Amino acid sequence: MGNFDEYIKFNLPTEFSRGRKDFKKEEYMSRIILNSPEDKASVEPSSVEFTWKGKVLSNYRLYLSTDPDFSGCEPIDVQKGELASYRGMSGTIVFFSLVLPGLDFRSRKKTIPFICLCFISVFLMNSCSTSIEHIPPEFQDLTMVVENLDPGTTYYWKLTACAKEPLSSDTIVRTFTTR
Repeated sequence: MGNFDEYIKFNLPTEFSRGRKDFKKEEYMSRIILNSPEDKASVEPSSVEFTWKGKVLSNYRLYLSTDPDFSGCEPIDVQKGELASYRGMSGTIVFFSLVLPGLDFRSRKKTIPFICLCFISVFLMNSCSTSIEHIPPEFQDLTMVVENLDPGTTYYWKLTACAKEPLSSDTIVRTFTTR
């Protein structure tokens, strides 16, 4: 089933001049599904929550305007939270708390290579756990809150996303009215 909330616009002559011959649209799409505010909704002007589902690693911009053509509209960059986790350090602490008491530091010939091997092992354990175990799901619900909008006003909004340079995708335009 297709996603009709998102589309890509590009200039064919420009892209062909860059040497491109084919495009895999899946690479450039963020698979955005708009959730709220729903089209033609009535919302409180004090705080409007924009929610959508999309690729976590895409760069998003929210366009919000009273003009349906978004002329003169400055996009709002959506800030991403911290994606990496540093819980791998707990493995390092446990490892050294078990290994260090058993070392005989009087014999340098055995101790120094063993400590180097320990550091290399711990580094590999931490890098593997960070890159495999703590990767967030590819798609998540994402949110942006905009406050203090004008009451009694119709707003137009859309998102742009960049999943892979140089192309970006746009969503359909939705409207809502503040009370």
